[in-house]
Amino acid sequence: MADLIFWLQQNTVILLGIALSSYAIASLVYCSVFFIDRSSLSYIADKILLVAVIVHGIDIMIHDIGGQNPATSVQEALGALGWVIPVGYLLTTWKYRLAGLGAFIAPPALMLFAFARLSGTSTIPVDLQLIGKIHISLAIIGVGLLTMVTALSITYLIGENAVKEKRFGSFLFREGASLETLDRLTHRLMLVAFPVFTVAIMLGAVWSMQTTGVLGRIEYWLSLIAWFMFGGLIFIRIKKRWRGRKAALGVLISFLLIIIVLVFYMARGVM
Repeated sequence: MADLIFWLQQNTVILLGIALSSYAIASLVYCSVFFIDRSSLSYIADKILLVAVIVHGIDIMIHDIGGQNPATSVQEALGALGWVIPVGYLLTTWKYRLAGLGAFIAPPALMLFAFARLSGTSTIPVDLQLIGKIHISLAIIGVGLLTMVTALSITYLIGENAVKEKRFGSFLFREGASLETLDRLTHRLMLVAFPVFTVAIMLGAVWSMQTTGVLGRIEYWLSLIAWFMFGGLIFIRIKKRWRGRKAALGVLISFLLIIIVLVFYMARGVM
């Protein structure tokens, strides 16, 4: 085992190539489902994505052994997020038939992993406290779950549009979940993601105050606004019975802030 780990540490470029190419191929195959109406394509893409996830996981483990884990740099954190997203997708597809969803999962995973490994390494904080590590870990999980929620919302909107256009013979209807199932699953995942995201933001605020004494970074305030928006969506769904298209559009608008936050982190990671 030690020899295998040593060999992998010396040949991380091989892992990089396999993972990137697998993510890229899976992305192309998933997207082709919307143009080539064959159920086998989604099945093939799932298997390719599984390969990418396994190799990506090994890559994370090797870097962790070398002292670079998701809590030590922006690149590693975003790389871990790129792993959590497809893992969540693959686990969910064990129970639900989610045709087309992979087209909104594999590409973000590809971009995050590529950024993590091809953009260099940011400065590693030597005084990272336990609260900081917990904050980063929960933020990765929370954003990963919210990405799943957003992907489900996009799939719902595409499916709803197909209903309006009376395309009942399409792949999404034959192989995918019903609109009701997509809406219900979106709500359930949001109920799981929101508490995780809440604790991550709270710990992030405490950590920032302990280390710098201020909450000056724009990423924190954008994340807080996104938290309020997702919380508002949950409240409206429960109290006002918001369902379907309105709820899905609300998710997309809220997640745009998360994307902006990730862009800020990416920019900070390469500076």
